Amino acid sequence: MGRSADPQAAADHHPFMAPRYDVAGHRIAPLTAAEARRLAEEMAGLDPWARLGISAASLAATLGPGADSSPYAVRGFGLFDPVGEMEPLGAAAIRPRFLNGPYLALIFVRPGCQSRGTGRAALAFMEEEARRSGANGLWVSVSAFNERAFAFYRRFGFEEIGRVPGLIRPGEDERLMRKPL
Repeated sequence: MGRSADPQAAADHHPFMAPRYDVAGHRIAPLTAAEARRLAEEMAGLDPWARLGISAASLAATLGPGADSSPYAVRGFGLFDPVGEMEPLGAAAIRPRFLNGPYLALIFVRPGCQSRGTGRAALAFMEEEARRSGANGLWVSVSAFNERAFAFYRRFGFEEIGRVPGLIRPGEDERLMRKPL
C-alpha cells in the first residue's frame, strides 16, 4: 500500500473537496448550516463534547460550511444513508493536511444510528482521500476517558503515539493516534 502510484495524480488531487462521495454503502457530503446546527445541538449534550465543555455553537462552526478553502481548514461532512433517510446519521470533521496526512477532528454517529457501519464508512472515506492525495498516514486524537472510541480506532489500525495532557480541557488528556498508510 502506501503512497499513490502516480505522484502527479496525487499532486493534482484536492482531497475532501467533492460535493458528494459514495463510500461503504453511505453517502458523504458537506453539511448545510441547518444540518450542522441540528447535529451540534445533539452532540453538545453527549460525551465527549459535554464532558469537555464544547458548545453547540463551536460544534456547528466546525461542521458547517466554511469560507476557508485552505487545505488546513477543517471541513465538515454529513454521513448519510444513500437510500431513504434524508437526515444525517452523523457527521465527521476533517482537516485535510496535518503532519503529511488528514486529521479527523471529530466523528459522531447518532446513538439510534450506530452499528450500521457509519463510523467505518467515515474512516474508509478519510483513508481513500488520503491515499489519493499521497498522504502517509491518518491522525486522530481521542479523549483518554473515551475507551469505546479508542477501541474503535484500534480495530481500524490506528496506533497510540502518545498522550497530550490538557489539550482541550485542563485535567483531561488526549491520546494522539496514527494509522500508517
